[in-house]
Amino acid sequence: MSFSNLLPRSPWTPPHQPASRDNQSASPYSKRQAARASQPVIQQQVAPLPEQGQGTMTLVQRRNSPSVYSLLPLPRYEQHSAQRPKVVKRGRPLRPADALARQLEGRCAGVAIAYLEIMSARRSRQQLAQWVSADCFHRLLPFFPKNPRQVRKEMLLTLPPVLLRVRAQKVHEELYEVVALLRCADKVRVVTMQMRLIHGMWLITAIEQPQSRLDED
Repeated sequence: MSFSNLLPRSPWTPPHQPASRDNQSASPYSKRQAARASQPVIQQQVAPLPEQGQGTMTLVQRRNSPSVYSLLPLPRYEQHSAQRPKVVKRGRPLRPADALARQLEGRCAGVAIAYLEIMSARRSRQQLAQWVSADCFHRLLPFFPKNPRQVRKEMLLTLPPVLLRVRAQKVHEELYEVVALLRCADKVRVVTMQMRLIHGMWLITAIEQPQSRLDED
């Protein structure tokens, strides 16, 4: 005896047939996918790292090493106060700075701070080697203290240097002169530098610190 006739009939389902492109309703997602497929794939090109960084933080490729980068200290700018009297500008005005001069100013600002920290035994002198020429570095070596006990009294730092102003002036196509003013506690220190284009790289060939003066403000 068969009970198949007592069971409810299952609904009839047609065999699966692939829908044609003409009868298939295009959804918004399929339109987006078709539009994406029709558009050519554009690969994002990453701009190469410039040799001279812009701004105060300068990221420059280390010499003889294509994958290692070194970071200069970030200068802290002093905020101008409304109570401070205005400085009367005298003398001959300087020529306006070009784009390269602004880049070199950003680099020299960090180098000036690093130089003062090295002279006070707060930073390793080797960190300055990649920013200056070989001759300049060897001339500076006898003046760098090896430990805090060798630091001269006038070179001691009680507070981190604060950048007041940095200015790069073009002498000719391959030579710039840079002056940086920094406040160190109650003193204003001046660091002067010369930058030359040597084998396609801008390197500091001379760095000096003239006599510091007490802050008069």
